[in-house]
Amino acid sequence: MYFEQPDAAGHNAGPNSDAVDSALIYVDAMINYLAHRLDQKGYLGCMQKLKKSHFMAIEEYININDSNVEVFGGAIGNIHFPNKTGLNLTSKMEKFARKNGDTFRAYTKETMPKRYHYANNRRIGDIIIDAVGGTEIFKTKAELNASTMEGDHGFDNRLPSMRAIFGAYGPSVKENFTIPPFQNIELYNLFTDLMGLTNFAPNNGTRGLLNSILRKPKDYEETLLKELPDCIDMSEPSKILTKCGDGCQFENMP
Repeated sequence: MYFEQPDAAGHNAGPNSDAVDSALIYVDAMINYLAHRLDQKGYLGCMQKLKKSHFMAIEEYININDSNVEVFGGAIGNIHFPNKTGLNLTSKMEKFARKNGDTFRAYTKETMPKRYHYANNRRIGDIIIDAVGGTEIFKTKAELNASTMEGDHGFDNRLPSMRAIFGAYGPSVKENFTIPPFQNIELYNLFTDLMGLTNFAPNNGTRGLLNSILRKPKDYEETLLKELPDCIDMSEPSKILTKCGDGCQFENMP
């Protein structure tokens, strides 16, 4: 089951707007109604329910009218060069490099931080523009000026502003139990365990990591996880983009 709110309100009015507050009240009422009706029908104890819930124009850096250039914007910008014959990515990256760390960082598939898992797909560009949280990437200045968007998602998933809310209810799930934050990639393995599946696809999650929320978890060999440092929200002007790689991208200015 999917609710389009508060996502739509956040895009149209901004994440801290009254519209988002109203949308949250609406969604809360809808979930309350759903739970009430399931309880009336005697289904509530039988179901597993899980729920979650600056600007730049690329034309300033590259000739978007070139027939060998395809551009896609958003929180992540992608620039494709369909014909790779004689392609010199180094020279094309030079203009982006002059502004790297201001409102974005430009990468190739080879230099994209490994933790993003964003490189091995034909839909990913030859040049990838990773925007600082709150920066939206547009193809042209005209698109930028015409946009009414006040909020977006898809930025660095370590930013606190990119975190979602997770709640679970069902016969296999503990009650009144709080768990630490976790990455969304862990949900697939949780779903397969809840459904009792034994044939599942390989994935980047750690099987058994969310066992603590289950009443009767399966036994898995313990996996020791590397502790990742917290990142800092970019909403304050005293913070800048300083580095990439496996560590955080955001640090305090000296």
